[in-house]
Amino acid sequence: MSEFAKTELSYNPEYVLTLIKNNEKGKVKKYISCYFIKLSNIQQVLMWKPDKRSFEMLDDKILVSRYLTCDLVIFENFIIDGNTIVKKWSVREWFFSSENPIYTPCNKIGKEKIFTSSTGEKYVNFFPELLHSRKPKKKITNFSKDIQDKVKFVWNHLNITWCSRKPDQFKYIQLFISHMINGRKMTACINIRSPKGIGKSIFINFLRSSVVGEEVVYQTSDAHILYGNFNAALMYIMLFVLEEAPCGTLGEWKVLDSKLKNYITEPVISIEKKGKDHFKTDNTVSFILFSNKNSVIYTEDERRYFSPDTSAELKGNKEYFTKLAEIMEDKEVGEAFYWNCIQIAEENPKWHEQFDMPLSQENIRNISDNATSILQFIKNEFVLQKIGIDMKLSAFYEKYKFYCNRNQVKYIVAKGEFVSRIKDMGIDYIHQSSKHKNQNWLIKEWKDLYKIFKLKNLIAEWDDFETHAPTPNPDDIEFNEEKITSDDKINLLGINEETNVTQKETKPNHDEWKEIKEMNKQMKLNYKNAIDSLNKIEFIYSSNIFKDYDKLFCWNSEKKDSSRVYNTAEEEIFANYKLEFD
Repeated sequence: MSEFAKTELSYNPEYVLTLIKNNEKGKVKKYISCYFIKLSNIQQVLMWKPDKRSFEMLDDKILVSRYLTCDLVIFENFIIDGNTIVKKWSVREWFFSSENPIYTPCNKIGKEKIFTSSTGEKYVNFFPELLHSRKPKKKITNFSKDIQDKVKFVWNHLNITWCSRKPDQFKYIQLFISHMINGRKMTACINIRSPKGIGKSIFINFLRSSVVGEEVVYQTSDAHILYGNFNAALMYIMLFVLEEAPCGTLGEWKVLDSKLKNYITEPVISIEKKGKDHFKTDNTVSFILFSNKNSVIYTEDERRYFSPDTSAELKGNKEYFTKLAEIMEDKEVGEAFYWNCIQIAEENPKWHEQFDMPLSQENIRNISDNATSILQFIKNEFVLQKIGIDMKLSAFYEKYKFYCNRNQVKYIVAKGEFVSRIKDMGIDYIHQSSKHKNQNWLIKEWKDLYKIFKLKNLIAEWDDFETHAPTPNPDDIEFNEEKITSDDKINLLGINEETNVTQKETKPNHDEWKEIKEMNKQMKLNYKNAIDSLNKIEFIYSSNIFKDYDKLFCWNSEKKDSSRVYNTAEEEIFANYKLEFD
């Protein structure tokens, strides 16, 4: 069995010289093997540094010039057939010979520094020792009642500030931390979005200083470590904490999000040091993000990020945080917390950070904020309004375009892709519906729309649902073909001549249509400034909302009026043109 990395004493070259002078070859081999080993697939040697309880990589040239110098030789006398033969034994030659084994580097939390696999391959574990891992194993009950209560106080801090006292979320956080400390790389990331001052970072400081050790926790606000050229900081750490990453543009956030997803889920990562060739190693890093804004992009079925519902309940409570700081400075509390995590993880071996992730309201908010423009349009214009979809495809698409323009959505989905996505959502699409004069039609009852959005985690507890009767489509209004020309329809509604018109009970007579037409001509006002002030429009139809705002028309059959939608600045002007029908 190898003695490498087991000694507590630093390497002493004078002791080696003494052994050489005494011709103690066996002791020389054993002593050198305690401090140096050869590595496979790399032209370097590993040296054990007991004072730091870590390794140092040495080039072969440095090894032979500083440690295995040419004078480290033993002359041995052998008598063969009565003749004395002197042989030279070199420490350097022995070390690089096949007699000395080669080790494969690895990066495993909780494994011994040197171990042999079931297949007989020898490994050297680069991961640093945790703060309490070499101590005799304990349970939380082995500690005094006072220490146990202090450990509970620490857990309760996370329960209150990170989880708003929600049991399912606290259980997830507790098991995430426990399994991580027990040596398992988490394939999900805790993403905490909250205001400053609620006590997020104090727990990380406690982990680093009292629970697992300074070497294995990396805390920074420099996101370039994740998406820059050099990522050596990710080597041999258990936890990477990113605080308030200063990504100024959406593009930078997307790059960060893309890199993060790989680091979160991949079992092996590529490490690149400045001036060194990149190499691959085991991914031992678990991630926690602290932010007061959206820092990652969530999908509908997101399982890589968990965002608990944080609370500012304790913000500004100086007495509480003074007590918490005193507890966390107690090293025995840190050790008890460590063994408590080991015990919790071992008692829950089947728990999985992705499959057992609860659904928080913060996760729903993040999913909703990152939903496609089509989903946001349908949610806001139909689901929250308690309105089902029952309208012509072209009218529905125009309504979507207007929604995007009003909300300054930069990318508007093309009609072909729009139809494909609508069908994928489960909205019924009827091509050339016979019930609607062979027009392409969309149908979905509100209760079915609600189910779709609920399953997509797009309905939050703070969403306000309103109840009101939907405004009819302008396409549902019958035009009297004998009295109204196609030009009248174009000027009035901004639609083309092929627009199909269906029957409606309420309709203005010929003179009234002429008056509306005249009114429409007078209303050549720029509508662009009014768009931002629109709060609710039950129906708006325009053939080209981006180029022809002056043709925008709104019809309400219940009130039997025809009017332009106007903002505060235009209120008085537009009111003059409002036309009432008895």
